[in-house]
Amino acid sequence: MKTKGFTSTELLVSLFIMSVISTMLISLYLMHHRLYWHVQKKVEEYLEIQWVEELLTQSIRRAGFTPCLAIDQLKVVDTRSLAKNNIQGLSVKQGIQVYRMGESVGEVFQVANTQQIKTSKFGFIPKKPILIADCYHAEIHEVVRARAIPKGWELTLKKPLVFKYTKEVYIGEWIEEQWYSKKNTTGHWALYYKKEHSEELSPLIHAIIGHIDWSMGKKKVSIQLALSDKEHHFHVMVRS
Repeated sequence: MKTKGFTSTELLVSLFIMSVISTMLISLYLMHHRLYWHVQKKVEEYLEIQWVEELLTQSIRRAGFTPCLAIDQLKVVDTRSLAKNNIQGLSVKQGIQVYRMGESVGEVFQVANTQQIKTSKFGFIPKKPILIADCYHAEIHEVVRARAIPKGWELTLKKPLVFKYTKEVYIGEWIEEQWYSKKNTTGHWALYYKKEHSEELSPLIHAIIGHIDWSMGKKKVSIQLALSDKEHHFHVMVRS
């Protein structure tokens, strides 16, 4: 009994069909592959924008914080530069600037002299400026010497205290934050953040614009982030 084989025509047809199927499968794979990376890129961009929004929101909410009143309501002196007085807790000029006392707050329980004070424990960090404030005044100082004592800290200030204090006096780290856009190392506009030093936060954000309104007696900040193909908007209420 003879076994019938494939003819040349049948082989060619089979090869052609296999070639078509392979081409379709490859095209389908490439299409899904491109779609996958496109979706992944969009998800990563969305998460990065949400991360920046959360950082900005947390910073702006605390703008102007001191334990008694918002810093805008106090008479403020910056002893590092007497030209920088009556500081506002929030500014929207050329980006966003936030000024406040840190969350770790102590109390000044003794003023030995105008340049030496004793405080309870707080988040003191050497070489960083401090804010001393009551319900009427506030002043920013540099510390030249710090000594741990049983109840907290004995601090020697670089310059004398400006105001006289009689009641509760608070002390904490003085924090200055800036959010702004500038060209990065590749020549593209990006979002930067500065506290002690400047760092690039996101190359996706090319500009940041803020606008301050008042709502129910509180500051409402409208933020606009300019992206390459759209704008991202959100609002933040300042707590102080």
